[in-house]
Amino acid sequence: MSAETTAVVVVNWNGWQDTVDAVRSARAMRPAPGHVVVVDNASTDSSEARLRELCPDAVLLQSGMNLGFGGGNNIGIRWALAHGASGVWLLNSDAVAHEGALGAILEVAKARPRAGIVGTRIYYADRRDVLQCWGGGWADVWTGRSSEFSGPVEPSELHYITGCSMYLPRAALEKAGMFDEGFFMYFEDADLGFRYRAEGFELAVADAAKVWHKGGAAARGSSSQSAWRTQSLLRFLRLHSPVYAVSALLSTLYRTLAFARRRQWVEIRRLAHDLPAWALAPDWRREPQR
Repeated sequence: MSAETTAVVVVNWNGWQDTVDAVRSARAMRPAPGHVVVVDNASTDSSEARLRELCPDAVLLQSGMNLGFGGGNNIGIRWALAHGASGVWLLNSDAVAHEGALGAILEVAKARPRAGIVGTRIYYADRRDVLQCWGGGWADVWTGRSSEFSGPVEPSELHYITGCSMYLPRAALEKAGMFDEGFFMYFEDADLGFRYRAEGFELAVADAAKVWHKGGAAARGSSSQSAWRTQSLLRFLRLHSPVYAVSALLSTLYRTLAFARRRQWVEIRRLAHDLPAWALAPDWRREPQR
């Protein structure tokens, strides 16, 4: 396990400017990763051409269609494993890493061989000294509530490592698998964390590793975002809740009350529209992502 055999994977979708920054930050790390892999999720904004021009030393893979966050990352992970990577660091396209981040991650991974996923400190890009997330967060399989930690916690309290920045050792990937591509966006990182812990792996945070995250402002508030959040939450509950019918009802009540308190009537209408399409859908069974 070394930087030379580590691959950094960045998924791009119609955001080549941010992706260039992410790739350049990965290349500037000391020690530097062996490969930087960019997966373009069938962008329509000339991303592929611009990335080939501006990031000539990165491996550029084209998905051919928008596979979502998990599906895009899986393409990069498969390439990395096929080319001998000892571990894969997934870095959001709208994030940049400190030059010492990879070294700090690998130190934690070596010191904790049971760590199946290693996260980092994540700061706001526009408030560089304000912590956005300490590695990951928690998720309640009864109500669907989830939140990221805003400060250090005991590793046992981590339910998942956020997909914004996560390192996956090869041995963990080969045993517990990659992302479930049934999650197009949202909750794929929570699902991964629950699966890895069920396989006996620990979750860890490299406290000395820093990443600055810009955030996906473009998608916020859209009807498609609301639909995917509902689909992903229900899929997560179906796969991990002891009693799906109860958790689906509780999560719906909780979300409705939360929207009502904030007077987000549009979100309540969207939820009422999206629920019939997903709540009674056939039982989702996962195909192992190996």
